[in-house]
Amino acid sequence: MCVAEIITIKSLCKLCQQINRNDNFGLTYCPNGDLLQYISDSGHFTEEVVRFYSAELVEALEQLQNRYIIHRDLKPENILLSDDMHIKLTDFGSSVIYDNSESLFQADNSKSVDTDRKPIKRTNSFVGTAQFVAPEILKRGAIHVGSDLWSLGCIIYQMTTGKHLFRGV
Repeated sequence: MCVAEIITIKSLCKLCQQINRNDNFGLTYCPNGDLLQYISDSGHFTEEVVRFYSAELVEALEQLQNRYIIHRDLKPENILLSDDMHIKLTDFGSSVIYDNSESLFQADNSKSVDTDRKPIKRTNSFVGTAQFVAPEILKRGAIHVGSDLWSLGCIIYQMTTGKHLFRGV
């Protein structure tokens, strides 16, 4: 079972169809492409646009964290834009459900996430995109909810300047 099958969040690309078990997925149609293309076309965003997309991303991450999910590969290419230019997170292939996964099904939206939950032990594989990945992942350390927040900061920088925060990684 994948993350997209278990949760319904307004800012998550809905899994509409799965073909050949795990090979092909049908997702919500997002005609405006991804955030990276929008940044590239614009050069950089105005402060108002940065605030708008930052707020939507914070809300989406809060919804994931309320369900004990860490995306682990948050980057502009994985943020699609719907027909009304709202975000839709996609590519949950690297995401994990952490700690008490049974809480995922009982999560109350009003319940705050316990950020003191145990971090996830690393496996031997690298997950994420170097320009957006948190230092603890690069060091192959423990992963926690802050890992996605680091990626969010890198995305906000890119929306503001039109450039990656880190180069040559």
